[in-house]
Amino acid sequence: MRLPRTLAGEALLALVFALFFATPAPAGSIIVTETHTHSFRPGDSSASALAYARWGAVERVLASGVRKLREAGALKAKATGHEEAMLGAVVVVEVEALECGKGSCTASATVVFDPLMAAGNIRRILEKPEVSVQFERAHRERVAALREADALSARIAAGEGALPDKYERAVLDGFAWNLYFAGSALLMRDRQFEALESFTEFIRRRPGFSRAYLSRGAAYSSLGQHKRALADYDMAVDLSPEDAQSYNNRGVAYYNQGDHRRAVLDYTRAIQRDPALANAYNNRGNAYLDAADVKNALADYNRAIELDPGYAEAYNSRGTAYNTLGKTLLALADFTKATQVKPDYPDAFNNLAVTLHRQEKLSEAIENYSKALRLNSTYAEAYSNRGVAYQQQGNLRQAHSDYSNAIFHAPGYVGAYLNRARLNYNLKRTKEACADAETACKLGDCRVQRQLVGAGACTDSR
Repeated sequence: MRLPRTLAGEALLALVFALFFATPAPAGSIIVTETHTHSFRPGDSSASALAYARWGAVERVLASGVRKLREAGALKAKATGHEEAMLGAVVVVEVEALECGKGSCTASATVVFDPLMAAGNIRRILEKPEVSVQFERAHRERVAALREADALSARIAAGEGALPDKYERAVLDGFAWNLYFAGSALLMRDRQFEALESFTEFIRRRPGFSRAYLSRGAAYSSLGQHKRALADYDMAVDLSPEDAQSYNNRGVAYYNQGDHRRAVLDYTRAIQRDPALANAYNNRGNAYLDAADVKNALADYNRAIELDPGYAEAYNSRGTAYNTLGKTLLALADFTKATQVKPDYPDAFNNLAVTLHRQEKLSEAIENYSKALRLNSTYAEAYSNRGVAYQQQGNLRQAHSDYSNAIFHAPGYVGAYLNRARLNYNLKRTKEACADAETACKLGDCRVQRQLVGAGACTDSR
């Protein structure tokens, strides 16, 4: 299995805000809770007061978290002025239900994090200039908006009218960047619908920021809503025509819609704008491979790996290309390398297992299918593949269980129905075999049903 890489795969981890609930903290974790009360001032509505209370609590808890990191000796990086935002980019902040009384609103926030992991992630952020630019822009725009809010509040206090709406807009705009970072974190945690809400609200307040459209497009894409993703990528390209990532992501949207020609064009535009964008080479290689252009596919995979020697997806893709050419040893080497550089990569373990399976190394294949399933317990293809290997070993009970698991997790997976139909027929479970063969036929593959009808075991229900 080869997957195109979009911005979602590289998105900045960010703040997640949820209702507070008690969860056990791992040993060695740092736990910080802070409360912030915002007293209404001239111009405040419940919306602006709640925003101040919520974000005040978040800022306090992150500032305390950074202080704890320094006290623990985990954070030794040079100060940038954005450490609190960076900590928020790699941890989950839980905000307790807000309380508003007469004249004030109060919020409580809690953060739980592993100090070494958090510090390491902050260091990785510091190594990415493009991410630092986002923090810089967020800080500048936020400061400007909240300064405007301060000035408007003072004018309202002095008796000027017709300003409250403008004040509230300035306050909410000042905190809009937090919605972008929160959406990024929600997306990374597969909470796509919540991420869409955050990105949409951010875009409403900051319609000119192309990366927000990229991120929302990635959320739509992960939900299979490729037309909406494509519309967002079009907007990102219009806003930032020199941004290579915009073309790469739009290429992925075209690829997912089966339009490989346009996908190749956009991947090429991305490479022209950023010749070091490894994932654009990998993605273009995938499009070439699907078009049976193995030579160009291999050239792109080789370039992606040259640019990023730790790029597991490119090794996995190149292994698939080598399998297409029958170069089994090279394929095995690449799939093995993919699992080494990314030990939590179930697709690479499945592909490694498939290649071993073809060599009739059934025990090794089963071991790697099992690794893939430990990493992804809903991986239907790996269940079905392992079922075939177990069946070839004579372990029919386990084979039947694996085919059933594949069907449970992917009810539209025709291959699993075909495999279970054949096994049921061999086990003389004729009724079950006919039912599976009929379902497979309805899903588009009638081979086994024709065989069973020809053998007189089933009737043709078509």
